[in-house]
Amino acid sequence: MNKPVFLPIHTSSDLATGYACFPVVFYRNDTVTSVAHTSVQRVSVSDRIERLQANPARAVALAKARARLGQWMQDENLPQKGLTALRLKAGLSQKALAEKLGTQQSNVSRWEKSPGEMQFSTLKSWAVALNLSIGDVCKAIDTSTSEVA
Repeated sequence: MNKPVFLPIHTSSDLATGYACFPVVFYRNDTVTSVAHTSVQRVSVSDRIERLQANPARAVALAKARARLGQWMQDENLPQKGLTALRLKAGLSQKALAEKLGTQQSNVSRWEKSPGEMQFSTLKSWAVALNLSIGDVCKAIDTSTSEVA
């Protein structure tokens, strides 16, 4: 018998969301008559997001969803997610922010996890890219680093 398949649509360090697909079996008089099979095309999260970003309407919807999530993170006082909340509130993915900063996505991820390692020039770049003051960026870093300590 076929096993269920999990199709992730979003993953992070502590959460994976997606679809659980189960095989459909048809019975007639206690006899299996057929099993519905579907072909599964495995797509990485980054490929799926790139495909969604290519559609202007979906790109706008993703930006709005990021902004709502960032606002929620800020409203819920999740200080350990300070820089992440600022980026999301601006409606940007890590990749989009990295492009604005002229760096790689992995650097944005590292700075969000360990903001205390940022140089002043990087702080200025974040403030300009997010259309914020350096003080706002520093405040997000201060609350996230004090929460970790």
